[in-house]
Formats: sequence, C-alpha cells, structure tokens
Amino acid sequence: MTRGRSVPWAPLRHGDEPCAGARPLSTHQLLACVLAQWRATRAAKPDTELSDRDPFFASMPTEFPTVPLTWALDGDEQLLSALPPHAAKLHDKVQTRFEADWQRIDTLDEATRASIWASVSRPGMFAVRPSKMDVLWGWLCVNSRCVFMDLRCVRHEDNFTLAPLLDMANHTFVAGEECKVRYSAEGMELCAPAQHALRAGDEVCITYGPHANPTLLVEYGFLLAPKNALQGGSAWDGNPHAELAVDDAIDERFRAEGNEGAWKMQRLEEEGYSGDYSMHPEPPPAHVSHRLLMALWLLSVAIEDKQATQRLSLRARAALQVRQGLRCVYTPKEAARQWKQVTYGMPDSRHDRPMRDALYRLCTDMVEQRSALLGRLQDRHDEPAVLVRLLLEEERDIAYRVQASTERGEAW
Repeated sequence: MTRGRSVPWAPLRHGDEPCAGARPLSTHQLLACVLAQWRATRAAKPDTELSDRDPFFASMPTEFPTVPLTWALDGDEQLLSALPPHAAKLHDKVQTRFEADWQRIDTLDEATRASIWASVSRPGMFAVRPSKMDVLWGWLCVNSRCVFMDLRCVRHEDNFTLAPLLDMANHTFVAGEECKVRYSAEGMELCAPAQHALRAGDEVCITYGPHANPTLLVEYGFLLAPKNALQGGSAWDGNPHAELAVDDAIDERFRAEGNEGAWKMQRLEEEGYSGDYSMHPEPPPAHVSHRLLMALWLLSVAIEDKQATQRLSLRARAALQVRQGLRCVYTPKEAARQWKQVTYGMPDSRHDRPMRDALYRLCTDMVEQRSALLGRLQDRHDEPAVLVRLLLEEERDIAYRVQASTERGEAW
C-alpha cells in the first residue's frame, strides 16, 4: 500500500515524523480495515473490479466457523461454555483485542476510511462502510494468516504483513517437513524442506511455532489431533507441545486455605513461581512442570500457627500430619525456612508422598471436570463441537497419563 508522511492512519516507521495529535492505526487494524472495506464493497458490487488485489483478497477464507471468536459474536454459548479454562482465557484475550480494534476502526471518520481505501482501490471506486461482521472477517484473515516481515515500523508488533501464496501454507510440527522462509532486501522466498524436495501435489507447510492446541484453536481455528484414539497407556502421537494448564485449579486450592493459602501464594509470587502451572505428556513419562512442582510442595504443607507445635514430639507431630491429610506440618517460621531450601534446590523426601497425593487428587479433578464439559456437547456433532471435544479429550488423557506416572512413582 502506498503511504505518505502526511497520512495519519499509517503505522509509524523509523525516520517518519509523528503527526501531532494523530494516533495511527496498528498494522493489524489497517489490514483488517482494508479487507473489511473490500468485503463490504464486493457484497454491494459483486460484478465490479474493485482493485488489482481482488484475486488475492478473494483467495481468503470465506468464513471462520471453527474460531471461538466467531462463536462469541454468533452467540453460541454452548460451545463457549464447553471450552476448558485455559482455552476460555485465551479466547477472552482474543475477543478483547478484537473489540478494541473494532472500536478503533468503527470510529474512523469518512475521510480517513476513504484515504485507506484509496491506497488499494481503483480510482473513483468508493467503499461501502464495513459492518462489525465485515471487520471480524478481515481481522481473522489477518490474525490467522499474517507473517513477520521487517517493514521498519517503530513498533515491533507492526512488522508483519499478508503474503500471497505463503499465507496458504499449513502448519506442521514435524521437524524437517516445514519449508523455511528466507527474508532479504528484495522480499521473501519459500525454501523447500531440507530433507526432501517438493513434488507436484505435495502439501506446502511452514511452522506457526511451538503452540499447544488451545492456542491453535483460539488463534487459528484448528488443532492437531492424534492419529490414533487417545488411550492413556499408548504412546503419545498427538501435538508434541500438548499441555494441560491447571492454574485455576491450583489457585482455587490456595484460596480454599484462607490466610494460610494467601501466605503460600505470596511465597510463590516472591520467588517468581506464580502461575503457568501445567502437565505434559511429552517427553515421556507424562510429567508436570517445575512451576507446578513448586506449587505442589506448598500444597503439601500444613501450617500450625501455635507455639505449642514447636514442642510436639515426633509421634504427636506425625499424628497431626495424618489429621492434616498426610501433609507435612510446620510452624510459619519452619515453613519459610523449608521453602527457601526448596527454592535453592534442596528438596525434602518427606514431601514426596504428600505431593504425589495432592497431584493424584488434582488429576482426578481434572478428569472429572473435562468429562463434565464433554457432557455439554453430547448433542453437538458439527465441526466446531468436534474440535472442542477433541481438546477436552486430550486434556483428560493428559491427566490420566500424569496420574499413572504418579502411581508408578516416576521421578519428579
């Protein structure tokens, strides 16, 4: 698109003079606006050549039925309510981004929108004002198909574009099967996989990054399903970056402990271990993240805030530990000292059983919660419901696998 220094809607590039009082659009907003105007105008003038970019714009997907953002604007609460917690949070962030961009585009004055449209349209071709659904379509085209390119924009996040043909490449996680994108002063080129040459009819793939399925579903509208049915004991053949995020469940457990839980959450915050708790099926054996281990250690601790506890005999303390649900019992001072030792990499074997017990119960809860969410989709067989069902089954299977590893006593 052509642009001049006096045009306030263009993302600021290095060497440009900022326009006083003008807030330029982001690259995402700008591209979404262009596509939305093209779609709205094409619907009103289906037989008119609007731009020399018509063939490229027409190559975009006509709709995005498998992206949760589309469900939200369509009011499909059944699908949204069945999303697992982490995917639901990711979706909320995507929707917040879209709503902010929609408000920015919708409030553009007529002169600015005409200037944007003139940068791609044929002379004298006026654009129809796009609706929210037009902007949704354009926004999702950009969000799901853009690629990084150094456009010399001041803001790093503005350095991306839509690239004809390259935007049609699908995602692969298999090393050696993806094509590489090479950037140069002349532009970009797609290089065949290092391990084999491409032949006529071969699928062209790139990698979108090491994404777990919740991200792939929310951002792109697809996920990487296993080749075979998930069966817990069989080898994992699904997304190698699969994970089960359990932040909500861990936070809920700490909150249930009241002041004691608040003290523990503060310890996690101070040492940089707050949040991002996850379980993983790969590499085997199924395991939990180090951050989750640190949270489990604190969940395996019971704090008895009484001076008399310091004078308990070993037998009395063991009895108190049983009453506390097999957790290790400390005074606040002892708990703080033990916690420091754990953060320094000096774990206490006494915590092994309580931690495994806490993890086992956590896995049981995750299995039950995912099964309950699956029940909400028992009468749905459309493609979006199938994807949500696959995601829930994947997360349930990860919980099964971690639970089995816990029972076998696999090393932490």
